[in-house]
Amino acid sequence: GSSVAEERPAFTGLTKENLRKLAKMSVDPQIVRNMPSILSGFGIILVYVYALPGMNADGAVFHLSTGHPVIAMSLRFPRLDYFWFTLLHELARLVLHPDQLRDPVFYDVEASEEKDRAEKAANRLAKDSIVDRETWRSCAPKYDTSDHAVHTYAAEQGVHPSLIAGLLRKESGNYKRYSSIINEHDVRAFLFQP
Repeated sequence: GSSVAEERPAFTGLTKENLRKLAKMSVDPQIVRNMPSILSGFGIILVYVYALPGMNADGAVFHLSTGHPVIAMSLRFPRLDYFWFTLLHELARLVLHPDQLRDPVFYDVEASEEKDRAEKAANRLAKDSIVDRETWRSCAPKYDTSDHAVHTYAAEQGVHPSLIAGLLRKESGNYKRYSSIINEHDVRAFLFQP
């Protein structure tokens, strides 16, 4: 019989440009349903699992013997910003260190990144895929905390507003802000309801 891996193209690598294009797909909240088939086109296998072994893992990435990368996501939190940041973080690892993934690397969104340079670099690249570094430094939502400012900047960057709200919450440490934007969509409902 043919295995899953045989049916998909070989993984030939991923670029920062690919990441930016994928991040822009977030404007359609429902696109999460299609991410496994979209990533399959790159030779990447995306699976959703209820719990990952060890720690509060949100995502993991590793290679099969066929050379196909596997990204596993636990969807511990059903928010769209969290789904996208975790996915982009795992994809960023494939951009930055495609050869260092013989053993699974687990990722915890809430863990400190200080200890691990690879985690830090993956977080930075994930963020750079969502927003342009230059405009982010002085973007309007940093001064105007209205939902409107978030929506406007998100439209300029071509991504879903919840991704911008998520970055702003993380940076400010204020996780009460923007809850209507953040909680508007439930990723688990998109994925696991018929």
